Amino acid sequence: MSMLKKVRRLKHMDERGLRLICQYLKPVTYTEKKIAFRMGEPLDSMLFIMEGIMLIYPTSTTTAAAAVANTTTDYEVGRANIGSSSTIRCSLENGDVYGDEQLLSWASPPDMSDISYAKLPILTENVKCHSEVEGFVLTAKDLKNVVSEYKLQGKYINTTVDLVVEVDRSTTSFSRGPSTIPRNRINPSPRPGTDGARG
Repeated sequence: MSMLKKVRRLKHMDERGLRLICQYLKPVTYTEKKIAFRMGEPLDSMLFIMEGIMLIYPTSTTTAAAAVANTTTDYEVGRANIGSSSTIRCSLENGDVYGDEQLLSWASPPDMSDISYAKLPILTENVKCHSEVEGFVLTAKDLKNVVSEYKLQGKYINTTVDLVVEVDRSTTSFSRGPSTIPRNRINPSPRPGTDGARG
């Protein structure tokens, strides 16, 4: 829960919404040197890092195309992608989140019918594991389910004061009594029967 509250667009979401997101989080482990997010591919999940280090670096389109055409493994693609002109933009470590702003923007259009997988953001950088990385992922599919189930729309993940007040008022329709919810610690465990492995 505390990690979810670090996300700017979720900072003012009520606990009911955060609990719903926790139900969809799936555990994941990436091996060292694994490219978890590759430039040019759709961003279809956000990652909450519990342990490990990841490096974010851009690469030229020409270099990336040559890497994909001439190599087969993630390790080889990663080595080919790091050309002489590439630089590491930043690193991600314990407690950091990747992909949150892009996916939450994708999931909160003015019109709910605009949430389309064809409009997923395209990655403009590579994210590679500098060490083994463990964390939790929220896929685009599951985020769309959260939006549908909780009727988030744009206003539920907006950080402005006026819209937060609107959320507080609208959530009263979901409750028979006072809207106060006990603040218990939540263990962000996946739902029973889910598999956290990524392909």
